[in-house]
Amino acid sequence: MSDLRRDLVLIVLQFLEEEKLLDSMHRLEKETGYIFNLQYFKEKFIAGEWDEVESYLRGFINVNDNDYTRDTFFQIWKVKYIEALERKDKTMALHILRQDLGVFSDTKQYKELTQLLTLQNIMEHEELSQYERKAHRKVTLDYLETQIQENPLLHGKLAPPSLAPATLRTLARRTQPAPSQNHSLES
Repeated sequence: MSDLRRDLVLIVLQFLEEEKLLDSMHRLEKETGYIFNLQYFKEKFIAGEWDEVESYLRGFINVNDNDYTRDTFFQIWKVKYIEALERKDKTMALHILRQDLGVFSDTKQYKELTQLLTLQNIMEHEELSQYERKAHRKVTLDYLETQIQENPLLHGKLAPPSLAPATLRTLARRTQPAPSQNHSLES
């Protein structure tokens, strides 16, 4: 039964894409976890739409699923944290550090990130001396793309199956009853 459900969802996803109902399509992708739309994820990441990046990702994986997922979430939260520091929003940075990155509090990387709070400008840090937001997002995204592609929990979910165009319409037309002939009793 789950194969039938999956097939039906994939057909509906195709229909939503063909009809340009993209918000609905991405929501269904996330809710079912059948197809991870890497292009959508990349667009949201580059745009810095962090809530959507995380929400979409959580439709497929959770932070403690495996090393790939832990690293994926860590990298996203690290970017959010550094950008908050770049904007000099230490309140938000501290929130990200405690709320998101806190699950990594026992790691060396976490301790290094906490030290960034003491700087007036993140570019004072040797590794961030050449920091530029767009370039940093791009480098991180390239790394995340590899992590996502290698994550065994996402294998088979990164490419939708090949379906004939308008599959749902074709199926709907096949199930419609033939038009009835209206014959008059009067001749």
